[in-house]
Amino acid sequence: MYDLDSKQVCDMRYTPGTYSDHIGAVEMLEKRNIEEIDILFADGAYDKYDVYKVCKEKMIQRTLIPPMTNARLSKDIYKDNHEKQKILEKRDQNIYVMKETENINEGRKYWKKQSGYHRRSQIETYMHALKRCFGYSFLSKTETNRQNEILIKINLLNHFKSSIVT
Repeated sequence: MYDLDSKQVCDMRYTPGTYSDHIGAVEMLEKRNIEEIDILFADGAYDKYDVYKVCKEKMIQRTLIPPMTNARLSKDIYKDNHEKQKILEKRDQNIYVMKETENINEGRKYWKKQSGYHRRSQIETYMHALKRCFGYSFLSKTETNRQNEILIKINLLNHFKSSIVT
């Protein structure tokens, strides 16, 4: 989890390759205080019902996750389940915005621009810096040690970034 104001990682979860990242995101969001998160930025891999559900439960006002290009509206997926449709309202709004244009890719570009989704690039820049500083692989062999290794690397990069005078 990345704080756009401080430009630092404030929470993380190491997940082995067989683990779906959106599950880790849901677990992290469930343990956060409501006031701590104004906007959730995530890539399309997090376009999952469980993510939207926890965002609604935590009253996160803006959930900026681009639906997949072949995304279907919740009323088509959950025909008789109005509770699930209500949870996916923000996602449906994003789909409507994207489908306003003739070309879905142009619609996605338009949505990203008008929603401010481009701010997510700060997260990608942080991850790029992490990999450039410490390499693209782990030195540790066990999952527990890998989690500790990534925590140390993140804390070091956070410290480096906070030490830089701008």
